[in-house]
Order: sequence, then C-alpha cells, then structure tokens
Amino acid sequence: MVIYLTRDLMFSSRVRPLVERRGLGLKMASSVDDCLTKLAVWLPEGSNGSPDEVCLLVDLKAIADPTELSPLLAAVSAACDGRSLRTLAYGPHVHETWLTAANDAGFDTVMTQGQFDRGFDQWLGEPHRSDRA
Repeated sequence: MVIYLTRDLMFSSRVRPLVERRGLGLKMASSVDDCLTKLAVWLPEGSNGSPDEVCLLVDLKAIADPTELSPLLAAVSAACDGRSLRTLAYGPHVHETWLTAANDAGFDTVMTQGQFDRGFDQWLGEPHRSDRA
C-alpha cells in the first residue's frame, strides 16, 4: 500500500498508474492531518488483510513547515504497528533546506523532484532498503 502526501495533481496522475500496475493500493492525502486520518482508517488495528508493507511518499511542497516531518514519520510508524515502512520524500532541487530537513527527519530516501519523476517506478519495485548510511 502507498500513501501519497501531495497537492500536485500532475505528479499524482503519474504516480497512480505506476502504483496500480504493481497491484498496490494508493491513498492520496493533501496534508499531514489528512495523511494520518487516512492511515487510521486504512490500517485499523487488528484488521485482517492489511498490507505487510506501507510506502509513504511525501511531496515536500505539501508540508507547511519542515518541523512537521519528524512527527509525521513517528506517527506513521506508530500507525503501521509493526508493518514494514518505506519512506520517500522529494522536492524541488532549489529547496535544499527542505531536502536536508527530510533527510534529517529520517526518510529512507530523499530525492529531487526530477529524480522522483524519473526514478519512482524503479524505487517502488526495489526491495525495502534504506538509502541512509
């Protein structure tokens, strides 16, 4: 399952078919609160048939403040309740502060928007691994 926090309809229209082609569910969220609400509904405690792995994609342009990133990761990790969690954040290459904040917050993978556009499908198909050293 993939939860995608973005407000960018262009990129979301590119992501949806890639996720669906791999047979994964996709939930779109437009804010941190929306993301957490959708996870709470989608990953009910003790639910049978819940996915073993959750992928969190965060478009950094959808985040109001970089200080939201660490609490977001902590809350998503708690909601996953033992499921494998893969995380990817991306943003414009000129927003170095935001990209650094995502890396510092603990995202597995941080990409520029161009890297995401070209490399998301490959990332999604790879086994879970952290790009962090």
